Amino acid sequence: MLMIDASGANSVAELEALLETGNEMATFSKHENNEGVLVSVGAKHPFFKYKQDSATTEFLNGSENILLIQMSNPRDFEIQTMKSGDIRLGFLYKDGAMLFVAKLYGEDAKNTVFDAPFDARTIKNLDMDNYRLDTKESRLLINVHVIDHNSNVIALRAVTMPPKLTKEFLAATRKQLDCVENPGVMNGWMRQSTTKLASQCTMHRLGS
Repeated sequence: MLMIDASGANSVAELEALLETGNEMATFSKHENNEGVLVSVGAKHPFFKYKQDSATTEFLNGSENILLIQMSNPRDFEIQTMKSGDIRLGFLYKDGAMLFVAKLYGEDAKNTVFDAPFDARTIKNLDMDNYRLDTKESRLLINVHVIDHNSNVIALRAVTMPPKLTKEFLAATRKQLDCVENPGVMNGWMRQSTTKLASQCTMHRLGS
């Protein structure tokens, strides 16, 4: 499922059911071959291998939208945050460059911040007609996958991108597809701390 329309009673029930699965143990996922595979907490991830502590946005790939978070040695509070904490997401866009910033809030005001470049021009066979906003409540469904340094899955979670962020992201994506990127923009962002980048974004709570 790529998008949810939460404007009707049935869809609201579906949305609420999804948001209650913050502490998932297993889910079916699709990747490049578009075949469903089982992703389970405690097992090796079937198609993502740990590279470095980071976040990756596998959005608009035709089968699902994955926010992949890689953490080499996550602490207990970080794991709990991934499973059930407050996740906020925003992005920067300028001259064809797009950078997502994810901020995860745990207990005692502890938080973890990641940034993740996004380039729709690298997505094969991207059809933006699959991402039409039929109502003002249409939103993207995001599957959060968290892996450790052994590529073991330590958390799975389904959340939704709120309608306002969904609309802004899809509009920026259409601009990006028609634009040649200025590499200086991304290089400038990469020289800044993730905390400073987050301060430049409008951060939206996922699931709201």
